[in-house]
Amino acid sequence: MANHNLQKHSFEVSSTILFALTMVCNLFNYLYQIIMGNLLTTAQYGTMNALFSLVTLIGVPMEILRLTASKYTAHYMALEESRKISKLLKKLMGISAGIALLVLVVGMPLAPWVADILQIENVGYVRMAILVAAVSCLCPVLMGTLQGLQWFTAYSIQNIFNSAGKLVFGVALVWFGVVLYGNLMGIMLGWLLGILYAAYVLRGFWKVRSSETVTLGRQDILHYLSTAFWAQMLTLALTNGDVLLVKAFAANEEVTGIYSSAMTLGKIPIFASSAIVAVLFPVVAAQQAVGKDTLKVFKKALLYGGSISAMCMAGLILFGKQVVLLLFGQRYADAIALMVPVGCFILPLTFITILMNYLTALGNAHFLTATLGGGFVMIVILVGFFHETAAQMLYIMGGVLAVVTIANLVKVFCFDTRHTET
Repeated sequence: MANHNLQKHSFEVSSTILFALTMVCNLFNYLYQIIMGNLLTTAQYGTMNALFSLVTLIGVPMEILRLTASKYTAHYMALEESRKISKLLKKLMGISAGIALLVLVVGMPLAPWVADILQIENVGYVRMAILVAAVSCLCPVLMGTLQGLQWFTAYSIQNIFNSAGKLVFGVALVWFGVVLYGNLMGIMLGWLLGILYAAYVLRGFWKVRSSETVTLGRQDILHYLSTAFWAQMLTLALTNGDVLLVKAFAANEEVTGIYSSAMTLGKIPIFASSAIVAVLFPVVAAQQAVGKDTLKVFKKALLYGGSISAMCMAGLILFGKQVVLLLFGQRYADAIALMVPVGCFILPLTFITILMNYLTALGNAHFLTATLGGGFVMIVILVGFFHETAAQMLYIMGGVLAVVTIANLVKVFCFDTRHTET
């Protein structure tokens, strides 16, 4: 097998390498958003991002398979059990294929209902989004395996294929007049490129054969799935569901478009700190496997990820007007006023993302899940009553998430005495 392994590097070195490659991926993502913001009308741009969020939310269950692949790949790697990695990869990919089929069978009949809720007139857009979501189901397990192996270069290149494919194919299709169908088709083609690349990089694990029976510890894996599922689902719902919430309550489609442009810039801190999170998870899982304490690496992740996010957000608040007008133009000028409320939402969300990855790597996310669940319900209730402006909704989401963040940090540092538990 190719030697992509960076596990001998320090947390800082691995994070730096991944950060550099992640910035390339983010560049493609932001070029895509900026180009689309200028090619499409404000209403079309809002609908496009609502459809993207729908694709992401449909794929939420797959993210728990990514985490499972990453955790147990890192665990078996630390114990030098490569045959178990091979068996795990094959089993999880089989499950992924089954879920992809289920998304199509269940999702297509529900498309008209979803379109009605999201105020999307063309049901075909929703059906296309469901097809894209089904294809995307094949990618997370491959990503998780690369992450767990700490093959961070290959992990990043797969993401670059996803983003570059979306940019090249999506922009080309929209340029030729396919518009929103073209956006979705571009995403699907990008996913397919990433899937093919990752499958090739992991080719050595597909070929592993052994006459000896390999036992994976099925009950342990199932227990982990049930423990981590809701924490991951709620975190992703909060990270990607905000656009859908605004789309459902907004007075018109223009509001969603303005909000989408503000959030495209506002999520820079999350993307900038994603390299820290991607390294954190497999490192914690590997250290846990050999009985090492994990709190030190968690503190580093909070310091580095929090600092990067805070600096990015401060820059957007200070120079938001210039950035919005330069990248999106005068049509999106109303997004300037949303920079501060966006920051109030994004900063606690960044810390929650770090907390989720740390605690799910340990299999100790029960309290986080409970507080996130309560916070999610509170957000939906409050936004249901108070949704006069997008800024009002953002302040509600940010305030609730800040309380959840503080509660979980207090628990980790003041009440958790062990940081290697399973």
